[in-house]
Amino acid sequence: MVWYNPKSNIDDHPGKIRTVTGKQIDLLSITEDDIDIEDIAYGLAHTARFAGQTRVFYSVAEHSISVMTNLPLELKIAGLLHDASEAYIGDMPSPIKSAMPDYRYIEDKIMEAIAKKFNFKWPLDSRVKKIDKKILLKEWSELVIGDDDIIDETPKKSVISCFLRLFEHVVEEQRIYKEKKSVNR
Repeated sequence: MVWYNPKSNIDDHPGKIRTVTGKQIDLLSITEDDIDIEDIAYGLAHTARFAGQTRVFYSVAEHSISVMTNLPLELKIAGLLHDASEAYIGDMPSPIKSAMPDYRYIEDKIMEAIAKKFNFKWPLDSRVKKIDKKILLKEWSELVIGDDDIIDETPKKSVISCFLRLFEHVVEEQRIYKEKKSVNR
């Protein structure tokens, strides 16, 4: 089955993802030619850390920048791109990731292509892993379990509020509907 995308005049095929630069990528057979730094930047900037369970929106791109700034020059590209596969497959919490060997395999294949494209060592140098862990613990402390007085002024905050109001509204509508239905029996 083939879908047609009228915006791009290109056929989209199942089994491939579409990126913001217009590439169609088969993630199961990705190559370095499929990789584009703009797709990575865009995807990581729109991907939330910690499955979105932070007090303010915090992206994988922000995390990657933090890791990079704490590394020596020869490791900066590896630090900036250490989670770049998540631009294509999203971020998954570590406890779930460790239970999904297929995800890890796909992630590893994507990272191999990214490392080849941008000329850094994969698997990562131990110094990158050490800084990544240090930054993760800092982020966890500040963004997940940190102060209650953090004010989230991102546009996402209004979407969260709207979502919660709609949830409460629908739950109340369903409750009323069920009550009416049981009275009419």
